[in-house]
Amino acid sequence: MDASRDDSAPSPWAALEIFTEDQGYSVVRVGREAGKRSRVGVIGIQRMATGDLGGGDWNRVYGIDGRAGMGDAWTMDWWGAASAVPGPDGDAAAFSARLGYDTQHWMNVARFIQVGSDFNPEVGFLNRGGGYRYYEGGLFFKKRFPRVSWVKEWIPHVNYRGYYRLGGFWQEGRLHVDLWEVDLANGGRIGPEVNIEHQGLEQPFAISSSVTLPAGSYDYTSVGFDFATDPSAPLSLTLRADVGGFYNGTRRGGSVTFGARRGSSITTSLLVEYNDVRLVQGDFIRSLVAARIAYFFTPRIMTQTLVQYSNQARVWTANARFAWLSTAGNGLFIVFNEGQNADGFFRWTGPQARSLIVKYTRQFGRSG
Repeated sequence: MDASRDDSAPSPWAALEIFTEDQGYSVVRVGREAGKRSRVGVIGIQRMATGDLGGGDWNRVYGIDGRAGMGDAWTMDWWGAASAVPGPDGDAAAFSARLGYDTQHWMNVARFIQVGSDFNPEVGFLNRGGGYRYYEGGLFFKKRFPRVSWVKEWIPHVNYRGYYRLGGFWQEGRLHVDLWEVDLANGGRIGPEVNIEHQGLEQPFAISSSVTLPAGSYDYTSVGFDFATDPSAPLSLTLRADVGGFYNGTRRGGSVTFGARRGSSITTSLLVEYNDVRLVQGDFIRSLVAARIAYFFTPRIMTQTLVQYSNQARVWTANARFAWLSTAGNGLFIVFNEGQNADGFFRWTGPQARSLIVKYTRQFGRSG
């Protein structure tokens, strides 16, 4: 236990209640530090209709999570949750366990997640439904070369991530092998990689507006290459290339990001991404252009803007945000979002969506 902590102090907690025209949303969170690098917490979330029939239209999620630090290198993270709706719930539970080992030379991880076929957190985010198991394992080695002036650190690593249906169907798998990634002494990074991938389609998949892949299993291998200069320099460049297999065909493409900054007040970037995809069912080109700019009047007052175009979505989108912070995460936020349908880079065909959000957050208590 950490003798410097006062474990008799009140447990941190938070509560949130939001009402819309026909829905009410509630969140309650309680947590407590449990020693050196350890903690435990519980959460309750509810969505309920506020109309006359509200008693029969609700969704609730209950969860518990924790972290246990074991010595200086080992860490165990875990969580469990269950959802509830009117009527039978079925297999509505989910849980996760992650074991990490982090030292001066090693950064390794093993993780397992299982999500029930009926688990449904309506107030939140679930990256895929239908019930699945997720496996992850990674080995990262870090080695410094003090006698090599241009190399800061060599980081060879291997990582696997896979998704499987509860019935055993292999939905997705990716083995990432990067044995030559190097952090450069000037702040840049360089490294080739090999990715061996599996995609299992249980039904036809419209990969573009003109190409649909049939159900089946697809295995392919691609080669990637990354190069980046120092992102803190006045001018920076990031390159990414991908060449090789893609489903039952090939993909050739990559991205270029130009960055510019002036001290700590102005940062800008321009991303251009291009992929030429050729499949048995047809060919298509996927491109994306995105420009960002951020201006910091002071460390607590800033404005940020993102404008991007996607030829596949056929849309221009823009996001502008102004923030006046009192402390981290607290203060005034003004966000404007705009979407325009487009038949081409210079052809706007009409508005898609528009919103203006104003939020003020204030934390009360000893740290607020």
